[in-house]
Amino acid sequence: MASGLYIDARQLQKGAKGFERLIKEMPDKVSDVLNAHALEIERKAKRAAPADRGLLRQKISAHTSKPLQKHIIANAPYAAYVEFGTGKYAAQTVSAYPAEYQAFAAQFKGKGGGNFKEFIRLLAEWVKRKGITGTYSVKTKKRTGNKANRQREDLQAAYAIAISILRNGIHAHPFMIPALIAQQPKIIKDMTRLLNKLKL
Repeated sequence: MASGLYIDARQLQKGAKGFERLIKEMPDKVSDVLNAHALEIERKAKRAAPADRGLLRQKISAHTSKPLQKHIIANAPYAAYVEFGTGKYAAQTVSAYPAEYQAFAAQFKGKGGGNFKEFIRLLAEWVKRKGITGTYSVKTKKRTGNKANRQREDLQAAYAIAISILRNGIHAHPFMIPALIAQQPKIIKDMTRLLNKLKL
């Protein structure tokens, strides 16, 4: 989701009269408010993002260098597929969003990469980490059997999971858009508070 989500002060002008004047007369204070909210969206998105090895959470960041425009991105290559789901699950999730988020999601449709062999390898690693296959010793709490059998079991499970994903897709686990939606009223509230100070 490298293109990311934006908080743009100019878009806030639609929400309340007087924001245009506020942006012109107090740009530094407006930028400070937007910075704080961008960092809060980053924090909320990281907390909501599912974690396996933590890469997705590590790749979520707020970019606050532009004065009146903040950019929050999730730079993991699979971030959009986690956010929106894939296949029929993506259609269900995205259709529930407002039009601007549907348009944002549409840019990721059909842009998967990699190949089936790599897909199976990554899934087999995940199956192994999660301990999905095999039998375990109650006494040692370790997986039993020889290494070749364990690898074969992991690959068989990975293959079955891959076929299911290709047929049905994966469920969405939204983390960025809910964080942004939850923060928007607070942004408006803080901007209105600034606007009231300007009127004094």
